[in-house]
Amino acid sequence: DRDTRIRQEILLGIGGWQLLRALKIPVGACHLNEGHAAFLSLERIAERMKDCGETFAQALRYVRNTSVFTTHTPVPAGNEEFDPALVDHYLSTYQRKLKLDHEAFHNLARVKPDNAKENFGMTPLALRTSRYANGVAKLHGEIARKMWSGIFPNKKTSAVPIGHVTNGIHLQTWLHPAMNELLREHLGENWAENQDKNATWKRATRIPNEALWNLHAQFKSELIEFCRQRIERQLRRDPVRGMKLSNVKNILDPNALTIGFARRFATYKRATLIFSDPARLAKILNDKKTPVQLIFAGKAHPADTEGQAFVAEVVRFSRMPRFRNRVVFLEDYDMNVARHMVAGVDVWLNNPKRPHEASGTSGMKPALHGGLNLSILDGWWPEGFNGKNGWKIGAGQDHRGTTKDDQRDVASLYKTLEKEVVPLYFKRAHGDVPTDWLARMKNAIQTIPPVFNSHRQVRQYLAKYYLPALKKA
Repeated sequence: DRDTRIRQEILLGIGGWQLLRALKIPVGACHLNEGHAAFLSLERIAERMKDCGETFAQALRYVRNTSVFTTHTPVPAGNEEFDPALVDHYLSTYQRKLKLDHEAFHNLARVKPDNAKENFGMTPLALRTSRYANGVAKLHGEIARKMWSGIFPNKKTSAVPIGHVTNGIHLQTWLHPAMNELLREHLGENWAENQDKNATWKRATRIPNEALWNLHAQFKSELIEFCRQRIERQLRRDPVRGMKLSNVKNILDPNALTIGFARRFATYKRATLIFSDPARLAKILNDKKTPVQLIFAGKAHPADTEGQAFVAEVVRFSRMPRFRNRVVFLEDYDMNVARHMVAGVDVWLNNPKRPHEASGTSGMKPALHGGLNLSILDGWWPEGFNGKNGWKIGAGQDHRGTTKDDQRDVASLYKTLEKEVVPLYFKRAHGDVPTDWLARMKNAIQTIPPVFNSHRQVRQYLAKYYLPALKKA
């Protein structure tokens, strides 16, 4: 409920700052991740006014100059806001501390000042109290500049002061130990210390095809065994008509092209899109010469009933006779499930409604192991895709919220699978090793990890935002 929510955000922002003070931890600059912590700025301004004798304008200038704000939400409705009366109930003391009248206080959190119909917006508050602001991918930065241009009415959209730092992953957290050994052998013992250097990853061309393919086969075998164990556990707890425990050993095929989809089941991510034409999908999956299989995992927020319905729909499809043994859903999604999947799948599927995916990071993890992305050009993928390290779905069109948009995207998805992905995987000119597929695997290893890692991400935050903010402290 909204009352609990605002108290949580007061605890996070105001309480968090007071805790740092109580622990006597010196702070030169603050980084607000999403608007949830924006009340922090009110507490900092009030503290400056009280302790330094500054006016509101002086204190605001100092707090702005030493604050960084990262927005993670490219949809207006997803940004936190509160009823003004609720804010007055809990934060009226801050109007007095900041020596502001009611309207001036609420204007801090409005897109359009003096618009009494606006709720108290946490993102506008964060933007008005932070000199440095960014989105979490290049495309998301563009979207954020358009979305919040109303706060900067005297600037062209391109000049709105919201930049971007694209997200990255902590490579060692997601890297299979055996893959780490292969990288150490061919990239160098110290590859991890130089993970954000392109030269490090160019050495992936040295990895012998058979060594990479055999290791990938091992990872896939581990994933399939893991899936069978999880499915057996699920069936023991919740028996399904027509599915016998003795048949678990037939679930999934180590020789089939394996596609993974694992993430939060938010509706904009469209987990069920690939099932739009069940007959066409069944034909793709059940071809005896070129079998394909799908592994799903994920959770929906407890309050997201639509997302939960998507989970139920995937489970329903997985139990249909035409998809049995070819489609599985793994319950209790966690990092252990994710690690098995990102190491063992051949293809990572991502089909959000563009431009609703601010960044996304799941597709960065399979690439560490040579997994190939098949994705809408949204979030980080427009920066990562080079035409040789995976595939795109569609041509970068935005989703306008219509059924036609879904039809366009799923048509591209099916066509790309049928004409490009599946044929390339089963093209075996030299024995059982798919040389052309391996070329893409190596290209993914060469091009994605050196850019989409947390080392690069932190370096960029430091150079673009942290150091400039600290110099203002």
